[in-house]
Amino acid sequence: GMLPATRVIARLVPLDTGDCLLGLNFGEAFHVASPGLQVAAVKGSASVWGASIGPDPVLVKPPTWGPELTVLAEDTTPPKGRKVPQVVRAAAGKLAQAVVLWLQPVRGAVQTALEMPKRGVHLCAEPDGLGAVVEVLLEGLRKAKKSKPLVIAVIGEKGTGKSTLQRYFVNQLLNEVPTVCYLDADLGQPELTTPGMVSLSTVSSPLLCSPHDSLGRHTSVLTVFAGAASSMSCPLLYLDAIRRAMLAFLQLNRDRGPMPLVFNTPGWVEGLGRHFLEAMLDCARVNVLVNLQAQAQEDTWTVEHSPFAQQGLPATLEEEGEVNVQRTSINLVPAPKSESSRSDPSAPDLRWLRFSRYFRPASVAEGPLLKPYDWGECMEHLVCIRVPLKEIQVCLIGGAAPTSPDELHVLLTGQLVGLSHDPAFVASSTTQSCTEGAYDCYGVGIVQCVLATEVCVRVPRHVQAGWNTVVRGELTWSPVQNLAKAGAEVPVMGVREPVASIAQPYLLPWVLKKTGSMAQMSRRGGRIVVAPRAG
Repeated sequence: GMLPATRVIARLVPLDTGDCLLGLNFGEAFHVASPGLQVAAVKGSASVWGASIGPDPVLVKPPTWGPELTVLAEDTTPPKGRKVPQVVRAAAGKLAQAVVLWLQPVRGAVQTALEMPKRGVHLCAEPDGLGAVVEVLLEGLRKAKKSKPLVIAVIGEKGTGKSTLQRYFVNQLLNEVPTVCYLDADLGQPELTTPGMVSLSTVSSPLLCSPHDSLGRHTSVLTVFAGAASSMSCPLLYLDAIRRAMLAFLQLNRDRGPMPLVFNTPGWVEGLGRHFLEAMLDCARVNVLVNLQAQAQEDTWTVEHSPFAQQGLPATLEEEGEVNVQRTSINLVPAPKSESSRSDPSAPDLRWLRFSRYFRPASVAEGPLLKPYDWGECMEHLVCIRVPLKEIQVCLIGGAAPTSPDELHVLLTGQLVGLSHDPAFVASSTTQSCTEGAYDCYGVGIVQCVLATEVCVRVPRHVQAGWNTVVRGELTWSPVQNLAKAGAEVPVMGVREPVASIAQPYLLPWVLKKTGSMAQMSRRGGRIVVAPRAG
């Protein structure tokens, strides 16, 4: 049964390293809250949200706003993994329980992640009938072929738990195969990338973290910058990106053998959104569809060629095999949320948190804007890249991009952009513009300024070189604006200054030598201060 936190803490056996051992009997369980733990099974095995825990440490790190995750001691064969240090194994041999877990703290002491928040416990709950869905997945996995792999999607209204359930399915599949592919097509709330992206990734470790903590933990196969929080702003580009991701997925299956795919979809179930969702399911060749409904009801999702899927795509998947696949549809009623006084953060706050993690990976503030970063300090972690304008092209999603430095200055300065690669681009003596397309995206950055002959972009150190296309969409990110909502003043490099305007949120003293007219002088050949610190 479920052990109270006080009893779990009393059982802990501390090690000299600051880690702890915890002995459990079969069927006993405990909760893990933020800031999380690294959990490994030294003796026996355990499970947490569909993932089997063996000798390899697994990061269990729920967000501060919940839900907490439950670790259950099981009488099953543990998965194979690396050898546990002899000191840890010897200490575990002295415990009488059938299962011994090795707990390593993420931050602070182990006990911190075992104490339940005073605001109430909010747990991940399995919906009724989930076991039957898992059986369907395992059967589909056994029958999968290179040309017809298992592709599963979860659909439902916003807030019904689609993402949480998808993580469960990924974890269950990882118990059977070493790698699961993940097609992230929810532009506003992606699982493995920053917002505004359609991406294909390979996942080899369980998904037991909040999305902002999952950035960079898995291998990216293909990423396309759509530049919006909703695909309705760029429907043809969006479907083309999904098509490209599916072609990459099928190529992986040919090269490495059958691998399952979990398809993360947005929360559209009615009206025009439903027709668009059908086009996405058709394009992704989904053969297992799980429909999360607020209440039990009969509903059938048909596999039809939608006009959205037929128009504007340069190619279809017919060359890769039959598009109309046999689909198994299953309806599930979401499990009711446990009582808790905590409120979920808003969608814009969650997007803000993902970008914060991306641009400043060293340390991340958890929670719905608990304490926004000092933006100047954040910029200190970024690298300034200066690229000649003649060596890039500019793409404005949903419109024609200008090419003169004056117009580019207004269009790009202070904006969030995708840094993409177009293999067909040829450098010329002037700046070029291009139409929107599903270009490979190497990362996102913030345009610091546009000069007469070059553009300066600040990017994280992990963004690879080789991009030749700067893509701007409607997606913006401004910590300064988040502070402005509360009417606060922003401390910039130790100097308290009024909040910048929404039109130019980043033209602050640490960006250029001076602002206003001096920004124009700098762009026309004056000295630009690349270092973020103002004198």
